Amino acid sequence: KLFNDLKIKNQGIFKLKIDNYNQYFQSEMLLLKTNETKRYLNDLLNFIELNELKGVIDSNLINIISSLEKYINNFVIIFDSEDSNMISWVEGDNKESLIFISSPVSVDGYLKNSIFENQENIILTGATLTSFGSPEEFCNEIGINNLNNYEIFDSEFDYKNNVLLSIPSNMPEPNDPNYSRSLVDLILNLSTNINEKILVLFTSYSSLNSVRKGLKEKNFSDFISQGVDGNAQRVISKFKKKGSVLLGTGPLWQGVDFGYDVNIKMLIISKLPFSVPNDPLINARSQKYFEPFLEFFVPDAVRKFKQGYGRLIRSKKDYGSLICADSRILTKNYGDEFIDCIPDYSYIQEPLHEISDHIKSWLDSHE
Repeated sequence: KLFNDLKIKNQGIFKLKIDNYNQYFQSEMLLLKTNETKRYLNDLLNFIELNELKGVIDSNLINIISSLEKYINNFVIIFDSEDSNMISWVEGDNKESLIFISSPVSVDGYLKNSIFENQENIILTGATLTSFGSPEEFCNEIGINNLNNYEIFDSEFDYKNNVLLSIPSNMPEPNDPNYSRSLVDLILNLSTNINEKILVLFTSYSSLNSVRKGLKEKNFSDFISQGVDGNAQRVISKFKKKGSVLLGTGPLWQGVDFGYDVNIKMLIISKLPFSVPNDPLINARSQKYFEPFLEFFVPDAVRKFKQGYGRLIRSKKDYGSLICADSRILTKNYGDEFIDCIPDYSYIQEPLHEISDHIKSWLDSHE
């Protein structure tokens, strides 16, 4: 009943912080019940040991009890709120299950003790390492406290000649009721006029599904949609064989290898990838800052933006158009931070229904 109530209240998907202020998941009560269960299991295992019952009890049952004991120990960690650096929460989705999670707010101590301590020389690689402010700031965040000498190596990619940053000048803002319809029109316009593969990145499944339905209503079917057509790896595999448009979110922003046989020439970033403020872990990490939006949420979104356009340029031979469909990149003060995070680029800004002609001409000039 509790699970169903939460699903209805939160439209099927929710993340709730576990603490003593949570009416559904109070940490003290959950810790009390978990410790009680742990004692019962210990009593049962001691009873089996003292009475020499291992020989007559099925070994599988013994293994199940031992595994359950390990799970119980993990629950104790999750529900014990004494460590101020730990944040715990429960997640629910449209499946009939709950997931209990605990994570450190700051990871510097863990990384320092397990990786960096006593290391004389360290090499860090990544596409977004220069998006963390100064090298000293970033290294402090990950537990490298004695940064004496360092060198930064820039990317070897020729972004100036191989990336065309394209911004539709008349796109509504993402919270506008006409935004989803305009994004559908942009995708259709590009797909109709340019015979190349398009990757569209979304910040949520709800916005992805809204566009998916809009494309279907326009009788456009030459697309693959993450979720409906499978998980990230499955839709990438399908996209290699068919479909001119791939709609993706989550893992497709980062860390998933498309392989060099998926020739993406247009990447649409539907919205600037700001984190959800009420996510328990994001909220806890943002509270360290005097101005959370400017000091935490904007830099975090810029890093995700960089990871996103990394789907387009993955080798020296790659070229294509990065299309930002979020007008806030032009209208908000923080928009320049997203534009400036691209090392170098060509640039066009045209109305939605005219921009495909300019992108096509630019792409044709590279063939």
